[in-house]
Amino acid sequence: MEKQLSRQERERIQLIQTVIECAEDLFSQNGYENTTIDALATKSEYTKRTIYRYFVSKEDICFAVMLQGHMRLLEAMREKTSHGQTGYEKIRMVYQAFDEFFMGNGWLFDLMAHIKYIKSKRNPDELPYFEKYADCLGLIYKEILSLFVMGHDDQSIRLTLPRGNLPSPLHLS
Repeated sequence: MEKQLSRQERERIQLIQTVIECAEDLFSQNGYENTTIDALATKSEYTKRTIYRYFVSKEDICFAVMLQGHMRLLEAMREKTSHGQTGYEKIRMVYQAFDEFFMGNGWLFDLMAHIKYIKSKRNPDELPYFEKYADCLGLIYKEILSLFVMGHDDQSIRLTLPRGNLPSPLHLS
């Protein structure tokens, strides 16, 4: 049986989601550098103090936005690949999912490309959403790799590497 969330927990989740959605909107319109916490506070209708209660920094908010975007991508990949039979078909469907996703969310690519230029005074360990984002990227890559292994196994994809160099699906988790 699923545990019922308290009103306070539901409000906390809604506040975090609102901040992430407003940040996504501002980042997509203005870019990361031109988005301020003041603008985010105004758009979300929360004070800066409230925002900082749930996010360590603007950089942490950026990773939360990228995490949410990549979770949508992962969901689109899974939906597409559920209709394929072979590894090859599923890889083609992953390509379609990426193409459709990034055609509609090109700003997310820009944000990802820009993140390396963000000057942070914090270690990634201090950014809660960075770890979640990195985990999500790892999951996407593992799922794609498992499709190549599937294609190799069902012979719909011919790889030039000897089988001994491919990771076993058991080692992907």
